[in-house]
Amino acid sequence: MLVEHGNLRELLAKFRKDSDEDLKRALNSFERFKDRHGKHVFIEEKAVFNFSSKVKKMQILKIIIKQHREILKFIRKIESLLDDEKDATPVTANLQEFLKAHIRLEEKKFYPVIDKELNDKEREKILKKITRIMKR
Repeated sequence: MLVEHGNLRELLAKFRKDSDEDLKRALNSFERFKDRHGKHVFIEEKAVFNFSSKVKKMQILKIIIKQHREILKFIRKIESLLDDEKDATPVTANLQEFLKAHIRLEEKKFYPVIDKELNDKEREKILKKITRIMKR
C-alpha cells in the first residue's frame, strides 16, 4: 500500500501539472487519479481494515475512514469545477496537502502497527486479498 500511496501522489501531481497545460490531458489525469484512489480506498476498507478483529478494533481507523470521505469530497468538488470549466487549482492544492497528511498518518501510525500485530500468515492472507481485488 505504501507504493500505492506514492502512485496516488504522483497521479494528483500530474493532474495539477496537466491542468496548466492541456485540459483534455488534465481530465484524463484526473480520471486516472480518481479511479486509482477509489480502488485504493476499496482495498483498504474491504481487505485491510476488515481483516481481523485486531485490526477492526484499532481506534485510528475511525480517523482514516473519515479522511477517506473527506478526500472523496475534494474529488467531487474538483469534478464539479471541471464540469463548469472553472479553475480547480486551489482545491487541487488543498487536496494535495490533505492527501499528504492522510498518507503520513497511515504510514506512521497504522501500517507499522499492523505489521507488528499480524503474523506472516495473516499478512500473506491480506496480500492475497489485495491481489485478488487489484485484478478486478
